[in-house]
Amino acid sequence: MKQYFNISDLQMSKEINNMHDILVELLEKKGISYSVLKSVLIPQKKHHEIILVFDTLQIEDSEYGVACYNAVIKLLDKSESHSFLCGDYISKINTSWKNANDLLYQSLSEHINLSQIEYKSSEQLFFIYINNVSNNFIGRLKMGLQNFQGFVGIADVTLSSTLKIYISSILTNGFIQYHDIIL
Repeated sequence: MKQYFNISDLQMSKEINNMHDILVELLEKKGISYSVLKSVLIPQKKHHEIILVFDTLQIEDSEYGVACYNAVIKLLDKSESHSFLCGDYISKINTSWKNANDLLYQSLSEHINLSQIEYKSSEQLFFIYINNVSNNFIGRLKMGLQNFQGFVGIADVTLSSTLKIYISSILTNGFIQYHDIIL
């Protein structure tokens, strides 16, 4: 955005700080302290960041995102806190990329085995990103989603990678779980 709109560093900093102030104010109106949520919003070194990968061609429900979220929500532990992002693995962001679909396939296949699906296009894949994930939660997700039609697997994106950088630009806000509160 900074480059596209030709915004100076100072202007960008002011905008980020303004957005932060708005967030803090909105949370306070709901009786939630930002300092309490900070650990949910900022990834923790002792936890993982993961992407749940779903093949939408295998999901009968036309609202596949809702179906995927419903399957995941059942596995949440009310003592934990996470931030969720979601979206389709789109390759049409930059139409000048002639081989964007191949690049996205290669990037994802570095993290997860895609041989179990008939890969046609990145657009058939739906992602749910979750931060601050413990090993116990990963185990719960693997067990709980193993029979969910369309579940492909879990990609660990804790460390920086091409996949992590790309998904950070395409996924949208889902929700925040703070113990038994959903925002």
